[in-house]
Amino acid sequence: MFRGLNEIKQHIEEGNLDYLRQHMPKAWSQYMFKIEKDPAWLEIISYLRANAVIKDYQIYYLMYCRVAYYSEPKQFTPLFDIIKVNGPDGSLVEDDPEHLYQLCHDVYLGFISAFISVGGRLDHNRLLELVFAGESDAYAIFNFLLPRYAFSHKALATAAACLFYNEYHLNGAGEQALAALLSRGIALDYCFDDDSEFGEYACLAALIFGHNPKRFNQRYADGVEQALVDSFDWSFLLTEHELTLEHIEALKLLSRSAALPIDEIGECLLEREDEALLAAFDSLR
Repeated sequence: MFRGLNEIKQHIEEGNLDYLRQHMPKAWSQYMFKIEKDPAWLEIISYLRANAVIKDYQIYYLMYCRVAYYSEPKQFTPLFDIIKVNGPDGSLVEDDPEHLYQLCHDVYLGFISAFISVGGRLDHNRLLELVFAGESDAYAIFNFLLPRYAFSHKALATAAACLFYNEYHLNGAGEQALAALLSRGIALDYCFDDDSEFGEYACLAALIFGHNPKRFNQRYADGVEQALVDSFDWSFLLTEHELTLEHIEALKLLSRSAALPIDEIGECLLEREDEALLAAFDSLR
């Protein structure tokens, strides 16, 4: 362990590169933040990277911390120049879910773009899953990512699910984002893993039924497969969502091409004590 920045600088001045390579990795983040406080920090980092004492990811992490926690996306961009000059060393990979979540704000698009431009590799699937998750509505990042990568079915379906779940699809930008996702051929019967944030829905189609039955009706106007209907958790869908007559219309549409668990659905609706819904549903009995 180095006692402080002065000891690190002393080894640099004496050219003790092997010693630095041996000991810097033991607590590299601590040392990087110490170096950052020196007036000549850029020169020090440039020297250490040029001599393979530190890696690209360690330089990036210093920037990431300032960008994500101190909102300083421009101050540290000179560090990207150091990475660019030296060429990628293969370490510049960002696949930490927490880091990606922190970067899911459009203000960081320039930072993400610069990261990629110097050879950085993102877990683009996970980032796409996060752009509309929680309170995020990072449309600029979404528009940047979508044409650049081939995405997994899970990433596409999860991003679409977030748009429906957060009701972003009801505004112009969200509608455009949803159309772009659907153009990628999303399978609406895609099944979410049980440990997914949307695991209770079983599949994307069920989530759409719960949050936008009108859209559901448009998609399945020509009928559905019985297997899709059988995958729905009707108790969850009918008790955990605000139901409207459009949901009843969706049930009527489903009944034309598949067998519904009428008694189970009826019991769920009865619990809601909504006479209008019950009256509309009676035609299915």
